[in-house]
Amino acid sequence: MVVQTLPAALPARQAVAMGQSETARPYPAAADPALLSQADAEFVFDTRARAVLANNNATQPLPLASLTKLMTVLTTLKTYRLDDVLVVPDAVTALPEAKMGLASGDQLMVKDLLAGVLIPSANDAAETLAAGQTAANPAGQNKRAAFIAAMNRNAMILGLTSLHYADPAGLDPTTVGSAQDTARLLEIVARNATVQKLMNTERLTVHNQGGQKSYKLVSTNLLFSKSPLPGFIGGKTGYINEAGFNLAAMTKEVDGRTLITVVLHARGNTKQAAADTVSALTAAIRAKVNPLK
Repeated sequence: MVVQTLPAALPARQAVAMGQSETARPYPAAADPALLSQADAEFVFDTRARAVLANNNATQPLPLASLTKLMTVLTTLKTYRLDDVLVVPDAVTALPEAKMGLASGDQLMVKDLLAGVLIPSANDAAETLAAGQTAANPAGQNKRAAFIAAMNRNAMILGLTSLHYADPAGLDPTTVGSAQDTARLLEIVARNATVQKLMNTERLTVHNQGGQKSYKLVSTNLLFSKSPLPGFIGGKTGYINEAGFNLAAMTKEVDGRTLITVVLHARGNTKQAAADTVSALTAAIRAKVNPLK
């Protein structure tokens, strides 16, 4: 199997603060045909070797669905402190599933809203983060439009040129991006310790400010239990009708390296199909690339 690696010298890009400087490293061109073709796009990347291990249509922009929330998380980390308190706006009560059950006027810390975004993929949590209405000024201006503009600006700063965001939750089918750029974004976001922990959490209960209300969060990711993937350390699911079922996953290999696998619009059009495709791609890579066995 041919594997293409990055050159030693990388062009500099503007850093994005996530508690430390983070810069997206450019990926090589498609290195090898896809090991499997069970989705509209597939991409597998070895973050240590900087090598593309599988590639099928990985630069084609496609509807992202809730993979959008990876950029919502990054923009949140650049906008707020984790202990900032936000107020849930009126509009979230009309959003479709998935939701964490927020009600208008609820007040939660940013870290708990991030848990809602990353574990059950809650649309109401994503929209609350974008609205940016603080407990100190709950009737203040809704900052959603500015937040979405910041999401797109962050994508451009990182050189993730296929990513275009029309909303913070991924419900809008014109929110699009490629499997390759999604993998790059996942790698960057997962360097934040809080994000990494939440992406690797299957169940969690969080509370509003004051502790009167609790929200039980259950992951939408089948790779935790129903279709367990050895070495799985976190990822993000996504679904709307126009996107089909999307999945981005990270695995820690026995030799310490990390693989990132992204599948967009899995064949079979089920959440199970997306999980099965990620598992099959990972198994095929492990069988072919020594020492990933």
